[in-house]
Amino acid sequence: MADVVIVVPGTLGSVLELHGAVIWPGRLRDLHGRFNRMAELKDPAIEATDLIRSYFVEQYGSLIRDLEELGYHEHGRPKTLWLCPYDWRKSNLLAADVLASVIDRAAAANPGKSIALIAHSMGGLISRCYLESGDYAGRAGFQAVTNLFTLGTPHRGATDALFAIKGWLRKLFLAPDQVAELAADPRFPSVYELLPPPGEPFAHDGEMKPLDIYDPAVAGPLGLSAANLAAARSFRAKLDLSRRPAEVRYFFFAGTRDETITAAWLRDTGAGIQEDRELRDGGGDGTVPIWSAIESGVQSSIVGAPHGTIYKDRDLRRKLGLLLGRPGVLAAAMGRQLELFVVSDVVPPESTIAVSLHFSEPVPRIGASLRFVEVDEMGEPAAGGVITPPVAVDYAGAPLDRLTVRLITPALSGFYRLEADAGEMNARQRIIVQD
Repeated sequence: MADVVIVVPGTLGSVLELHGAVIWPGRLRDLHGRFNRMAELKDPAIEATDLIRSYFVEQYGSLIRDLEELGYHEHGRPKTLWLCPYDWRKSNLLAADVLASVIDRAAAANPGKSIALIAHSMGGLISRCYLESGDYAGRAGFQAVTNLFTLGTPHRGATDALFAIKGWLRKLFLAPDQVAELAADPRFPSVYELLPPPGEPFAHDGEMKPLDIYDPAVAGPLGLSAANLAAARSFRAKLDLSRRPAEVRYFFFAGTRDETITAAWLRDTGAGIQEDRELRDGGGDGTVPIWSAIESGVQSSIVGAPHGTIYKDRDLRRKLGLLLGRPGVLAAAMGRQLELFVVSDVVPPESTIAVSLHFSEPVPRIGASLRFVEVDEMGEPAAGGVITPPVAVDYAGAPLDRLTVRLITPALSGFYRLEADAGEMNARQRIIVQD
C-alpha cells in the first residue's frame, strides 16, 4: 500500500503563468481561431503553478478526485496527495529536477512513508529519468519511492511527435504551425524528447528500410533542429530500464482501440522528402502506439481509452485502486453507469470521429441514441444552437462492456455536448469543434 501519491502530468498538462497571469491553458475563445499569446508562451520567465484540472472539459480534476476518494488528501495534514506541475516547454531534464524537489518535500512531510508516482504521458518519462539516471539517488526522498505507475507514456517514443514538429497536428489551443514554431525553439526541446529514441525503427523509406532521423543526412532534408535532436538524445540516454531501482515496482497502462500514428514513411522523391504517416485503427490510444506504451519485462495492462483521458477509464481506475492497496473503493464509487470517450476534446468540423460507449458491466443488448448539442462556455445548451439529428445504435449478441461507433461532427465550429442515451443510463461529454 502506498502512503503518499505524487501525480506527474503529461505535456501541455500544467498551468503556465507569467507575472501572475495564466498564459496556458488559453482562453476558450482562442479555440475559435489562433492562439494569440504566443509571445508570452515563449517567454522563459513563465512558471508552472498547477495541473490543468479543467478548462471546458475536465482534465486532471477527475484523477485528483479519484485519489481523494481513495483516501489521499491534497490539503490534509500531513498532505498525502502531491502534484508536480512543470514547464512542459523545456527539457524533461529540468522537469526531473522539479520532480526531485516535490519528492523531497513529500518525504519530509511524511517521514518513513512510501511514495507512489502516478505519471501520465510525458510525466512517465520524467519519472523514469528521476529513477534511472542515477542523478538523484542521493536525494533525501529517493528511498521513499516504491512504485511508478505510468498512464499512456511513450516509453519508446511517439511517432506523433515527428508530425507535431513538422506542423501537421493541432495541440489543444495551438494551431499546427504554432506547435511547429514552439518545437523549433532550442530553448524548448520537450517535443523532440517525445520522439522515439535512437535505434527505434519507427521511420521507413519507400522500400521499408529503416531510417535514423538522428542522422544529419536524414534530419537535414526533414528540416529538424540539430540542437533539439541533440537534447532528445541526451535526455533519452538517461533512461534505461536495466538501471531501475530494484525496490521500485513499475506498472505501465497502455491505451488502445483508437486510430494512432504508428510509423512514419519518408520517401526520397529526388526533389525532397515526401512525408506520410501510417495510421492504424486500434494501434494505440490516439497518440501513443501500443508498442511504445508497454515494455518487455514490466507489468502492464491494456485498456480501451484515449490518450488525453486514459485515467478516466473504468478498468484503469479499478486496477489503480488495487495497485495502491485500496481494492474495491473506486469500483463501489463508480456504480452502474455509461461513459463516453472520444480521442480528442478538440475535433475538426464535419470529420469522422470514433466514440466509445463504456458500460459498467457487459450487456447483451445495446439500444442507444447519440447527438451533438451546441452549448455555451459553461456547458449549458445555447439558445437557438445546433442540435444534430440523433444517431441510433442497435446491437444484440454476445455481451459487451464497450462499443465504438463513428460519428460525423457538426459543420460549425463551437462548443458542443455529445449526448448518449441508452435506456435508464445516459452520458454527456463536452467537445470543441474547431478547424
